[in-house]
Amino acid sequence: MVTVSPDYQFVDMPGVEEADRPFSIHPKTNNKNLVILIHGFTGSPSTLRHLAEYLAENDLDVEVALLAGHGRTWTELKSATYHDWVKSVEEVLVKNLPNYQNIYLVGYSMGANIAMNLAVKYTQINGVVALGISIHLQQEKLARFGLLLTGNFRKRWKKRCVEDKKDGKDSQGEFLYVPIPTIKQLYKFIDEDTKKIIASVHTPLLIIHSRHDNVSRPISSEILFEEVKSKDKELFIFDKSHHSLVHKTRRDFLFSKIVDFIYKHQ
Repeated sequence: MVTVSPDYQFVDMPGVEEADRPFSIHPKTNNKNLVILIHGFTGSPSTLRHLAEYLAENDLDVEVALLAGHGRTWTELKSATYHDWVKSVEEVLVKNLPNYQNIYLVGYSMGANIAMNLAVKYTQINGVVALGISIHLQQEKLARFGLLLTGNFRKRWKKRCVEDKKDGKDSQGEFLYVPIPTIKQLYKFIDEDTKKIIASVHTPLLIIHSRHDNVSRPISSEILFEEVKSKDKELFIFDKSHHSLVHKTRRDFLFSKIVDFIYKHQ
């Protein structure tokens, strides 16, 4: 079942509020271009609404996936692995491959890691945009050491940067509490997948990161740029943003760069 609003089509998912549901925007019929947006670790599709609207205003069909375990409770988040996260987006991609001439992936934070994974598997993808990819995180050594010390008896970790508004999430579906096993899955994804496969990426690539990113270190995007085999690749490091690139300063420039990249690679 799909409920329709003036601009959005939300997938009706039991136990998931509308703000957290996957959605699509199709601005015109018989569109040949589709952009799949991938939210980040412990986030939700609503974090990408502004970008989705901008893309649709530029005549691009948009699908925004919901990663497995996300959108409900922190206990359900605990049960999902990084393979499940990738599969959530892969299902959207496979469903749409026969229907579009050109398909692009735009991944935010860990969503960029998922985009890299799929770019290796599906070479027909026309282009990938990586926003604040997670390869090296801030205070990573301390965090990994903390997981070794507390991971066996501590159930969850509380984010300091997220305000608890309802059911342990903020207004955009961002989790306040993150299960320790979920954090371990993030590091496992980075170590066992992202770091090993980025050298196999040949897809055209637009990489954007914040110089003052308080979650993922800018060196993550620099490593990505150096190691991918894409002949067509661009790297931009912003000076005035934090990790939430899609919400902070110079969003107009960011969004226009993404649209220009997409239409360049039709």
